[in-house]
Amino acid sequence: MRPLRFLEKQGIVIKIAQCAADGTLDVSEIAKLIDNKTRLVVISLASNVTGTILPVAEVTPVAHQFGALVLADAAQAAGAIPIDLRQNGVDFLAFTGHKELLGPTGIGGLIISQNVDARTITPLMFGGTGSRSDSEEQPEDMPDKFESGTANMIGIAGLRAALGWINQRGLAAIGEHNKELTMMLLEGLANINGVKIYGTPMPGIHWPLFHLQLRVKRCPRWASAWTMSLKSWPASDCTVRRRRTAPSAHFRKAPCGFRPVFLPRRRMSSRP
Repeated sequence: MRPLRFLEKQGIVIKIAQCAADGTLDVSEIAKLIDNKTRLVVISLASNVTGTILPVAEVTPVAHQFGALVLADAAQAAGAIPIDLRQNGVDFLAFTGHKELLGPTGIGGLIISQNVDARTITPLMFGGTGSRSDSEEQPEDMPDKFESGTANMIGIAGLRAALGWINQRGLAAIGEHNKELTMMLLEGLANINGVKIYGTPMPGIHWPLFHLQLRVKRCPRWASAWTMSLKSWPASDCTVRRRRTAPSAHFRKAPCGFRPVFLPRRRMSSRP
């Protein structure tokens, strides 16, 4: 949302489609907001709050009817669920390498459809590319036009190794394993009083991430609730520690989805 809010300050009109309480999206809500002035529809493939998979393939044709382009955010989805660019029909797909793709930090990518004229897109940065050094102008060659500066060779090599492991094991096998762990954890949490789970665990529209709220009777006065975001890691990797430390307000990555709650500074041990 931050890039969109920046554009809004430049005079771009931003409209937001509301999802249901479980994170699902009715495509008709998108259709209500699109008109002939719409230039871009931005949608996540999967929510980083509830884990709900959004109907991108249904949204794209609606946007294209009005001549709008579609940018899909695959930060949470890439490596977790299959992504078919031909089926989705999106014009742009942005992804990061350090999440479900299991790569190092500082690496990601933007896939631009051949239906998009890249010459009409202004680069985010300008500078040396290691090519066309005889010219003082930014090259129009792809991908050099958008890759100024020294490439992150370590990140590229790390992501390549991670992709090799994913391809060797198979995305379907990884997804089935994550699904099994997720359902096991959700079934256990359902039997605990005071636990509220956000999102829907329905097969096909959910990936292994969810939000839960745990209300504790004996809770410090400054903490009204504990909020945890858990992936389907083994239970031994997820431990919640209670600390009597100074409170700090946290947003769980989606300020428009949840109000801040006061939490201990150390909420969860890091995964080894």
